[in-house]
Amino acid sequence: MPRKQRAPSPSRQLFAEQLRLERHAQSLKLEELEDRADLTWSYIASVERGERNISIDNMDALASALGIHLHALLKKRHDRDALDDESKNYIFGEKNSIGVKLRLLRKSHDPPFSSKEFVKLLAEDHNIFISTLTLSRIERGRRIVYDFELKAFADILKIEMSQLFFNP
Repeated sequence: MPRKQRAPSPSRQLFAEQLRLERHAQSLKLEELEDRADLTWSYIASVERGERNISIDNMDALASALGIHLHALLKKRHDRDALDDESKNYIFGEKNSIGVKLRLLRKSHDPPFSSKEFVKLLAEDHNIFISTLTLSRIERGRRIVYDFELKAFADILKIEMSQLFFNP
């Protein structure tokens, strides 16, 4: 007797949604992600539609190609439209003091870290793969910072994690 085809799981749908959101947030075309991940654009498109039961290896390849950790694609991001204006401004705007403080600490470190050096240390020492563009977005308050990233930033800068926050 043939098996009944299952509907896509909530986890698959979440991964598909987060993959598409992150790709769009980075203004990447499918073809650009294809080159980075070494997967075909049609395969990636079908993953984004939730049609593929993707392997862990391919999930990891896509996350690495986007310069993020795999678990970032397995949890829901803040929905900008669901937030009030003050929350949007704090998380994504100029009031995002974490990004501002990170840039100040990175540039005032002895010796100062360039964006490339900082991103390289994140990858080598902490297995966090972000691009210099993503670091710039964090520092401008255009991307949410995950807790594991905060810990890595503090470790590289040799500071306590709490020092990444401005005092109110």
